[in-house]
Amino acid sequence: MRHNDVIYLISATIVYDDIGNSIETNVERKVYANKMRVTTSERYAAANHNLKPSKRFEIYSFEYNDEEKIKYQDEIYYITDVDERGDKLNLTCERDIG
Repeated sequence: MRHNDVIYLISATIVYDDIGNSIETNVERKVYANKMRVTTSERYAAANHNLKPSKRFEIYSFEYNDEEKIKYQDEIYYITDVDERGDKLNLTCERDIG
């Protein structure tokens, strides 16, 4: 399967200004992924934990560095589950509504 979809893994870093105020900055990193289907059983299992998974992507394991968010088609999603399968992993994501 080709990695045809582009996602951006978002890592948050905290920097401090001259007077010590913390400022969160997001750094986006472009990654090619396969868009996968969120199965019905995954939706039911997530509902037990008050989660609503909406997207799932497959990427290579070496590309993931514990990021908490992704951007796909100008929408921000929180990564709710990471499932490693050999040299690839699946990122299950929930849309950021706030």
